[in-house]
Amino acid sequence: MDQIDDQAQWCTLLEATAVRKRDQWQDMVDQLGQALARLPPGWTPERVRAEVESKLLV
Repeated sequence: MDQIDDQAQWCTLLEATAVRKRDQWQDMVDQLGQALARLPPGWTPERVRAEVESKLLV
């Protein structure tokens, strides 16, 4: 009976961990989407890099 309890507890722990990780990833995806939405129209990764580099080299 202890083994069944251990397995049930292990499954519960794994499920809780998976849910927490899913929520963390979803939060990161949401934050990235919000950041991308704030970029000006017509941006490209090259344009962003050039802009950042120009500010850093000033």
